Amino acid sequence: REASGLAMSSRNQYLSAEQRETAAKLYQTLQWVREQISAGEKDFSSIQKQACAQLTEVGFRPEYFEVRRAQDLQAASETDKQLVILAAAWLGEARLIDNISFTL
Repeated sequence: REASGLAMSSRNQYLSAEQRETAAKLYQTLQWVREQISAGEKDFSSIQKQACAQLTEVGFRPEYFEVRRAQDLQAASETDKQLVILAAAWLGEARLIDNISFTL
């Protein structure tokens, strides 16, 4: 990761200096979702929609934002303990992807 939290990728070369600052919000949103789930939020559909709205608000065009079971990437349920949060979003001409895996 870069110091801002942005995942290192050759795609980052397509980002302007301003977009690079905005791009860090993708990882920040992943972290926010992890914090919400760790605090007990189990309505994954709602939190995914909130995450997409946060990204859209700062200029992303979200492609997907999903909370999944880590072992098989199926939709997560309230009883799952090993989770992964996956996201892909366009920022300008760059399609950025990132994820966070964690255990409750």
